[in-house]
Amino acid sequence: EESMQLMVTMEELDEHGPDGIHADRWRIHHGEPPDVRWGVMTIDAGRFKGWFLDGEGLDLRNPLAEGEGAACAAINRDLAPQVQSAAIAEARRRGRPPADWGLESPRVVGIDPEGIDVRGSYGILRIAVDPPLRSPADAAAALRRLAGS
Repeated sequence: EESMQLMVTMEELDEHGPDGIHADRWRIHHGEPPDVRWGVMTIDAGRFKGWFLDGEGLDLRNPLAEGEGAACAAINRDLAPQVQSAAIAEARRRGRPPADWGLESPRVVGIDPEGIDVRGSYGILRIAVDPPLRSPADAAAALRRLAGS
């Protein structure tokens, strides 16, 4: 009763086709898979605690996805010290030493309205943001703010 049930449609994803960006995004977060058949799921509907929800209400697409790759590249090129400072501050806020994440040369690998994903040598560190990001430029401004610069 505490779990959401989803009805989905699954389609094969051609990693070399127009939607191949999804495979690229997965790789940048998780590395190269040993053997894979890519797929994309679309949520058609959901049910939770007696409520029936239309799939449109459960749309999880990232509204910043279109410019995400270019934004990450620009941030990594132009704001490397701020990325490192913000990531170190987030690691400390979580009560973990920055060395646990390997933050010697962290890289921004994802941006969405709720935060920024930074990859260190030992994993992905999620930096939540408030207010929500409305554009890739907001991500750069948030990193500057979080880094104190």
